[in-house]
Amino acid sequence: MRVQLGAATVVLTDPFDSTPSSVSATATRASTGAVISTAPTTSVIGDRVRVTLNATHHTDVIDDLTVKVSATVDGLATHQTFTVEVVGSHYVTIGTLREEPQLGDSSRYPDSLLADIRDEVEGYVEEVANVAFVSRYGSESHTGDGTNTLVLRTNRVRAITALTVDGVTQTLTDLDLLDGDVLRRTSGLSFSWADPVVVKFTHGHDRPPAKLVREIRKAIRSEVLARGAQSPSDRLWEQTADGLTVRFSTADFAAGRYTGQLNLDAAIHAYGYPRMGFA
Repeated sequence: MRVQLGAATVVLTDPFDSTPSSVSATATRASTGAVISTAPTTSVIGDRVRVTLNATHHTDVIDDLTVKVSATVDGLATHQTFTVEVVGSHYVTIGTLREEPQLGDSSRYPDSLLADIRDEVEGYVEEVANVAFVSRYGSESHTGDGTNTLVLRTNRVRAITALTVDGVTQTLTDLDLLDGDVLRRTSGLSFSWADPVVVKFTHGHDRPPAKLVREIRKAIRSEVLARGAQSPSDRLWEQTADGLTVRFSTADFAAGRYTGQLNLDAAIHAYGYPRMGFA
């Protein structure tokens, strides 16, 4: 799941086989590999555990967190693990989605459903566009080739946060980041041949373009209604009483129809980075 930087966050685990006891939780940062000293708080709700991440210790930096919830169930030790991605912002808030036609009914369309579908749509858009439109954490593994440069696979890298070569942590003061995806050592050192290199960084735009946000709102709404059987899956267009129109086609990645929603596909094509399959 994705959570916004600096936001307190509550997560429910999947159900355990019965009511858990002796519950505890840890959160580990992907950027450092370290367990955060302040543990998330937990409470038991039936056969599930409510985990609270706070803004001061857990969601205070852009990072990926691995949250492990340990418990005793029916006398046996068990655990659940999930990932929380702390991002610079969401493309669209739950409150804004509630303004979409038919989505104001929170009993029929709870916040959790809207958040899940929002995460799915945002993630898929970034995958096909080959770039993040909000700040995110990332890491890549490379093999040295004897030169002083590495070409990163991620577009719009914002800052390098850590670098290891053959398992040894390197200083960051002798690194230049060129054109958002080329890493260069400036101290005269090279990335030795065949040495394993791990680069950790933040990447993405400051904020998504307004046109893309408008089309993502429509896509989220369409998917929410489709899951609620409110709209047919084979529609070619959809229009609501207030004039909102969404045009559909058959999804075809090679033809540049990444989602089958034509206006969204056009926005992805306009703002994404070239990659195989772009028309």
